[in-house]
Amino acid sequence: MTGAATWCGFKLAVVYLVWALPLIMVGVPMAVGGVMADSDGSVQMLGVTIMVGASCLMMVYGIFITLLTPGFHSLVCTR
Repeated sequence: MTGAATWCGFKLAVVYLVWALPLIMVGVPMAVGGVMADSDGSVQMLGVTIMVGASCLMMVYGIFITLLTPGFHSLVCTR
């Protein structure tokens, strides 16, 4: 039984990593926006706008993944 639970956990980790890839890809422009926010003038405003937009997008997608988590578990671990 321990082997089956370990295998199920490994498969779930892979599924979560794949579904988290868009969050990682949105994090890169957010980091660029953070660097731009340290500048002066209109570049600072653009950087802050990028950071706020990326944060909102990451929050919405994170909630979506959280709502799908029970489905991931039932699909991966019951087969």
